[in-house]
Amino acid sequence: MQEFIKDADTWYEAYEKLENTDEQHDFLLETLTYDMSDEFVGGTDWTGQVIELLGDIIDKNNDYEKGLLFLKKYRELKPELLNKDFHYYESYIVDYELFHDNPKDIQEVVDYYYEDPDGDIDMALVFHAKIEYWQLVDAAYRIAKKNYEPVSKNPDYLGNAALDYALTVYSKGLQDAYADYLKTGELNLEKAREEGLACEMTEAAYDFFEESVKTPFSTDALKPVFEENQTDFCWQLRMYFYQYMHEKGMSFGLAGIIWQDLVKFWFRGGKPQKTNDLDVFFKMTYHAYDKHLSGKKFIFMLRTNEVMASLWGAVFGYDFLYSKGLISEAVYKQTIVHLETFKFVMIRGFHQVIWKGAYIHKVWAKPDGVPQAVHDAERQLFEASYNKAANFPTFKSENSEAFEHIPQHTIPGEKKKPKAPKQRRARSGRKKKKKRRK
Repeated sequence: MQEFIKDADTWYEAYEKLENTDEQHDFLLETLTYDMSDEFVGGTDWTGQVIELLGDIIDKNNDYEKGLLFLKKYRELKPELLNKDFHYYESYIVDYELFHDNPKDIQEVVDYYYEDPDGDIDMALVFHAKIEYWQLVDAAYRIAKKNYEPVSKNPDYLGNAALDYALTVYSKGLQDAYADYLKTGELNLEKAREEGLACEMTEAAYDFFEESVKTPFSTDALKPVFEENQTDFCWQLRMYFYQYMHEKGMSFGLAGIIWQDLVKFWFRGGKPQKTNDLDVFFKMTYHAYDKHLSGKKFIFMLRTNEVMASLWGAVFGYDFLYSKGLISEAVYKQTIVHLETFKFVMIRGFHQVIWKGAYIHKVWAKPDGVPQAVHDAERQLFEASYNKAANFPTFKSENSEAFEHIPQHTIPGEKKKPKAPKQRRARSGRKKKKKRRK
């Protein structure tokens, strides 16, 4: 090995001749025991080799234990080198530990993004959303409160890259104030306002919440607001949705993510709808929602975690609307059918990765619009997904009992049951860092 370390080209040629993943694994680990100059690291595309190796060990062979042990030894031997590109590897740790109910074991990842949000803002925000999905409220708030300012002031980011952090601070402030209110009967928003206003939130955002706590929900009172200003109407509804989700044991942060996504759907194209009919405004058509979900991509890759959170979260939104009398039974039932259709498409097309959305059944409550038998069957399928069946027919055969409870509908306008979307495989090798928000 000593002679290989002296020259990047010689090392690379030797590495390319290795015949299997085990040999590559051992070769990389042995390399880490030697001094590695910056020139050597760059000349060998070291990070690219590690990414590809972990892809083979974990993504192909599903051997998380071996892959994570490699990262542990990597940290012991070359901590500074690992930290430099840790954002390329952290999802392996996070997905595995959270699926196995070990949130404490992702602390090194939390600390990494707490200390350096600018390592890769795209991946930082993906991680942030993920811990919100898992309702790790304190960790999400800690990162958001510290990093809102440096991210918001970074001139290299396109769009409002810090908005997710601002909304986390806002939601956490309201949640703490509301919890105190339920204990004492007094609503004190002073601390929440101070922190939120420092993160671009407005006074109106707090006024809306205060009004919702003091004023019982009334469709008649909200209808004139809807007719005059649909944006204010959705903000006021959001406050009642927070409280609705709190009763189900869900965080304000998660409720906000679900609601914000639905608002984007209702305001298609970012504009209010030309209607004064609530059923028309909230109505979900299959193809419109399909377009909404299909837009959740980074480059050409569908953000499956974001799609799952949106799809399964939307049921809560429409349960809420129906429970408050804001939509008719016909609109509600048709929406549930559409969501069931999309869920089956998701399960069928991404049966090898839906386990990463296990938060839906592990930490979320069961929505009213999902029967218990369906909820239990979904949970079984998500957990079985971890074993990565080679293809969907095999997956379905191995879990036939669960599939008996999963609703399957035809896509509107088509005679056959929905086809699964084609999966694209991520390119191997090192990805280029991007100084922009997705």
